[in-house]
Amino acid sequence: MFRFDFFPVLGAVPKSYAVQGRVLTVTIQGQAPLVYDLTPMVEGGILLAADIPGAEAWLHSTEITLWEGVLHLCVEDALPAREDDIPRHIRHPDSIDVTTNGPVPLPSDGLKGPA
Repeated sequence: MFRFDFFPVLGAVPKSYAVQGRVLTVTIQGQAPLVYDLTPMVEGGILLAADIPGAEAWLHSTEITLWEGVLHLCVEDALPAREDDIPRHIRHPDSIDVTTNGPVPLPSDGLKGPA
């Protein structure tokens, strides 16, 4: 399981995140996906951002940790370059636990129009 905390960033390049088991895929608009296999992490383990290639583009914390079987990380969530209409729950989002494989829902998804 992953626990995602989100750090909203006005005007940042849009990103998407997906999980498959303990593999995290980060897609930054216009770039090839970055794939991180976190399977080797052990309970109580810490993976420093400085040791994660490309993390400066999406990881907002200094580390990823594995605690009680949960991978904890804080990632950027790109917001439009305007703040006036953004609801509080998107500007200050709650953490989410991701227990299934697939795309990670982002707080900013609530700002997008119907698909």
